[in-house]
Amino acid sequence: MTIFFLKRPPNRNVRRFGAYDKGPMESRVRYTDAVARTAEFLGWSWAYWQFDSDFILWDMKQDKWVEPILHALIPAKNVSTSRLSCLDAMPSLLAFYYQLRRT
Repeated sequence: MTIFFLKRPPNRNVRRFGAYDKGPMESRVRYTDAVARTAEFLGWSWAYWQFDSDFILWDMKQDKWVEPILHALIPAKNVSTSRLSCLDAMPSLLAFYYQLRRT
C-alpha cells in the first residue's frame, strides 16, 4: 500500500476560478468554459469561485441560475462548437501546469 501511494501522482485541483460579473457575458462564458474543460481534460477537479456575489452563478435578486455561466460549468450533452475549446486554452494552461510540477 505504501508504494502505491508514493507512486501515485498528486491530486490537482483548479481552486476558486471565476469570471467577474462586470465583464461581458460572452467573455465570462468562454473563460469559464475553457478553464473547466481544460481541467477536466487534464484529469483535475475544479471549484467555481463564489455562488452569489461578484462572480455570480446564482442570481439572488431573481432567485435563479445565471444560465450562461451554469452551462459553461456544466455543459449540455450537445455542446456548441462556438465555445472556446480546451485546446484553444491549452498552451497557457499547460505552461501553468508545468510550472506547478516544478514546485
